[in-house]
Amino acid sequence: MQKNSAKYTVQLVQVPVLLKLIPWSRKHLKKIPALISTWRDAVVAELAGATTAIPPEPADWTRPAEIEVSGKYDRQLNEFLADPNSESLTIPAAEHMRQQIIDTAARYRCDLSHRVERTGSPHRLVLTKTTESWKRAVRQYKTDVSLLEKLTPLNR
Repeated sequence: MQKNSAKYTVQLVQVPVLLKLIPWSRKHLKKIPALISTWRDAVVAELAGATTAIPPEPADWTRPAEIEVSGKYDRQLNEFLADPNSESLTIPAAEHMRQQIIDTAARYRCDLSHRVERTGSPHRLVLTKTTESWKRAVRQYKTDVSLLEKLTPLNR
């Protein structure tokens, strides 16, 4: 199962299966088979490692910046996301280019919100950094803590 952990995630697949399989094994087999115990221990270790500390809130405006450079504005987006001092960026661009930037930011799950200033020509796309990836990490942390709390009693 660990080889396919991307496909069979701990949170969505492995823990729910273990939560059913361990009690079933105890009831019907009167023990937990070694393979299931080893699997459970690996999942517990993974969750314990993921819950050693709550993710810290970002200390500055640096955000994950891993956009593959293929479009006109991709390098500029990466530079903006990596800049610890810039909270927002204004890009004058035609509508199709603004939409391309928005689509790229969404595809790469960038921590950005956007709005269009409809003054002048071309209109300006205003990108503002958010804390969405940190919020996702905190939600994942809380989920992992909860799953660990559910799985830990089954170690007895």
